[in-house]
Amino acid sequence: MAIRNDDGRAELAARLDQLYGIVDESPLLGLDEAEKEQLVAGAAADILYKDSYLPKLARSELERNLREGLSAADPTGMGGNNYFEPFRLTKAGYEHAKAAVIEAGKSISSETFRATSDYNEEVLDRAAFALIEHPYVKSGEGRERMFIEDAALHASFGDAYEKARAVYMENVPEARTNVLEPPRPKPRAEPRERPAERKGFVARHRKAIGAAFAASAMFAGIGYVAYNAWQDGVRSQERVDQLKSHGGTDDTAKGFNARYGPKLAGPGNIFNSSVLSLYDVHVDNATLAEILESGARTTDGSLWGTVKFAADNLQTPQYMPKTLVEAKCMSKLVKGVNDIAAYPKELKAYSMDSKTLLYDMGIGSANETAAWGGVRSVANYMLGLIRNGNITTAGLDGEDLRRLVMPIQLANTDIKTGEHGQYSLATFMKNTTPDDSLSGLTPLQWLGKTVNQIRVEKGPRYNEALRLANATLSNISEDDAQPAFRYEIKNLPEKNDILLLYEGGGLRASYVNANGTVTGPIVAVSGAYIPFYDCIVGMSLGMPVTVRRANYPMPNNIGQTMVHDDPCVWSPTFHRYVGPFMHPDEMMKSYTNPNIKMDLKEYTLDGELVPVTGN
Repeated sequence: MAIRNDDGRAELAARLDQLYGIVDESPLLGLDEAEKEQLVAGAAADILYKDSYLPKLARSELERNLREGLSAADPTGMGGNNYFEPFRLTKAGYEHAKAAVIEAGKSISSETFRATSDYNEEVLDRAAFALIEHPYVKSGEGRERMFIEDAALHASFGDAYEKARAVYMENVPEARTNVLEPPRPKPRAEPRERPAERKGFVARHRKAIGAAFAASAMFAGIGYVAYNAWQDGVRSQERVDQLKSHGGTDDTAKGFNARYGPKLAGPGNIFNSSVLSLYDVHVDNATLAEILESGARTTDGSLWGTVKFAADNLQTPQYMPKTLVEAKCMSKLVKGVNDIAAYPKELKAYSMDSKTLLYDMGIGSANETAAWGGVRSVANYMLGLIRNGNITTAGLDGEDLRRLVMPIQLANTDIKTGEHGQYSLATFMKNTTPDDSLSGLTPLQWLGKTVNQIRVEKGPRYNEALRLANATLSNISEDDAQPAFRYEIKNLPEKNDILLLYEGGGLRASYVNANGTVTGPIVAVSGAYIPFYDCIVGMSLGMPVTVRRANYPMPNNIGQTMVHDDPCVWSPTFHRYVGPFMHPDEMMKSYTNPNIKMDLKEYTLDGELVPVTGN
């Protein structure tokens, strides 16, 4: 406690007598005897004749070093991650930080050394930059701009600063003795007259009073851990009380605080609304909260936007991320796709599709940033169609919705040429990047616009596409399956859209003009590749497409088969897929040769072919 006037002199004297000699035995600041005497005199005057400077400085330093170094790790301004976690340095980490601190101390100028607070800050600044292997940048507007432009660098610097400070405060004696050095007192031309009895005390205890500085240094060094533990306990209970007032049980509040308290408490030791949303998730599902807090914390994502989405949709757990990678994908989507958090099932579908295409199938391994640019392009386009009422996802969910919003065929089918090949980032980016030859539209946007124009105009290309589709269906060898399909769709309001899909949205149709000239296809998609092209065409119609493969018998049943891929199109009316290959029982009737067994398979969401079981 601060000492005022003569109060507590006996207690002070006893304490100083105990610590007598510390100044002489400690390498106190490396000062010579004259400097040390001047420092002691100034400290003595401050202790006796006003609120003690040393205890106040000790409290100030301890508060500043209580493991909650204010950071800019939350550049979004939402305030959810204002504090770093307590550091538990490994032996190797400690040695690394210690070496950086000692080296930094050698770089400090004598002028900076005289101004203690500047000395402390520069030692830690230089050590932190050394730990992250970045050139030292002096504090000021230039450094602030650098950190604002590079949040990751700022977070790394803050982390390194805390490590350096932990060593500086607790483990490096030659540095620790500098921590509480008060500013050098200015010479007084005419010192104030002091009461005689007070001067007598100073004269009698001058050297012992000097030890008070060392005592305060010891308090910061030796007593730091105990004081810190006490402060942590007080602050911890404050956080628990806030959480309990928000909801949940004592156990959930304590569990959340133990896991996230020191890390996420904001200024004033208060959890902000974003963190309280995470607490709401924790109360409902602690595992989900941990997945979100860890997985959604990504540089170009939105941790707190994703947390809010989860808190607002706890009643639909099927749309929550199940893994850290899914949470990462959701975070990036919430940050980069307009209003996607307002579409829970679509957000879930895109997070799963992104995980599959970019990570499971490895499309993003060459350039993850570019791949995510493609994902955002697709999602913003499709969400725009949904938002504007061009398509509807009513009745779609899970895998069916995933086939609609971002089919993997975007990565192996060239929209402009109809060519089909291996899954690649190059094809995915080509289909999702604005193209000057398409008036600045992406090929995906251009395809949707072209198909819609063909549907609306219902001109010769549209009519020819329907004619060709009917002819194609009539030629399918599974004679019993084909009529079953034709009968199934004959009265559907979406019948013509289904037939249009069978001809690549009409883009591959050619037709003869009135003057006898021929207008060729817009995109000459090969017949074998139409099913995969249809998967992309279906996006702009709101009709997902799945592709099945069968070894159907050759004509005249001569004992040979031919592999054929066929599209199966989603019927909004039936809320299921329709197509000849959706009738395996009828297809079986075509396999009259006992040596030929039907082998019906379907492409999964990651491009694998698996046997069809049931319908």
